[in-house]
Amino acid sequence: MAANSDLLLSTKTCSKCKRKLPLEQFHKNRSMMDGYAHECKQCKHAYNVAYHRNHRERHNKRTSDYYVVHREQVKERMAARCRTVDGYITQLWHDLNRRTVNGSHPRWDDPSCRRYLRLGVRLEMIRNELEVLVVQHWPENQAIWDSGESVHIHRIGPSIHYSADNIEFLSQSDHQACHSRTRYEDVGQT
Repeated sequence: MAANSDLLLSTKTCSKCKRKLPLEQFHKNRSMMDGYAHECKQCKHAYNVAYHRNHRERHNKRTSDYYVVHREQVKERMAARCRTVDGYITQLWHDLNRRTVNGSHPRWDDPSCRRYLRLGVRLEMIRNELEVLVVQHWPENQAIWDSGESVHIHRIGPSIHYSADNIEFLSQSDHQACHSRTRYEDVGQT
């Protein structure tokens, strides 16, 4: 009898697909008698995908209407988020994946990314390596932000790729100066 009750407590039948599944396949839901949702994670995911596909315009309109009314608040929240270690790492990783050919979502339609993509710039580090670099240079980045400038990532070596040993964090003015010096040196050599 005890083995049978354990079997009953370790599985549940999905109300949507009618399959008997382990409890790990259900989201937790305190309002349900057994503490788990009535439909499995797979069925819930399929429902969410279909719902968002069918209501995309409504969602986009609601989001854009909110942004129009609360533009400054949204910008302040985003700026505050990007000035935390986790927020900055997330934003930087997202940007690097947009501008590298092997990134998770290269943006060929964005002119600021297309320039890097045409050069074949690659991302040759994992997110953990970027996290370590950001944490090591966090005080310098804070000082740059406190001075009113933005922080830019600069490739320092002869390689055009982003790797842990080939990048540094610079203020916008220092970054522009580096690129002006590089362009001048390139013109002088030809």
